Amino acid sequence: MALILFLLGTILFLPYYSAALEVRLKLEKEFQPFRIVKNLRVGSGGRYALPVFGLILIFLGFNVYLFSEDLAPVTDGDIVRVVLVVVLTWCAFFYGYAKREILSREVQRVDDGRERIKCVRADSRISCALKALGDIFIVCAVFVLFFVLKSYVLR
Repeated sequence: MALILFLLGTILFLPYYSAALEVRLKLEKEFQPFRIVKNLRVGSGGRYALPVFGLILIFLGFNVYLFSEDLAPVTDGDIVRVVLVVVLTWCAFFYGYAKREILSREVQRVDDGRERIKCVRADSRISCALKALGDIFIVCAVFVLFFVLKSYVLR
């Protein structure tokens, strides 16, 4: 039940939020993925019902996970899926930070739209990768916190 609530909330929240991030990136040339309310306010144009409902479902999914019985054991396939989600999320964060660098005109040369990452300076690429890694650590820390709460504190 917790997984279904979390997935439904994610399906309702992510399309609106990713579009809002892209709109804010193009309008204000800022990429701040953890400012949820500000990003939705800029990007969704007043359509708050589905993303807010998605956030509520995600929150309920976390609570059901915390206060329900033990779940099924984790398999090797589950571990592979988790690693893939982490890598894809890092790629999304890296894309956002690199796009911000491109839009702020910190480029070495003018590109024709095909080789965008190659026109970002090497030190900016490293900076974008480290910022994305820091954001991944924050997201993973939240999930680890819920796991520790369920496994050791709320036993």
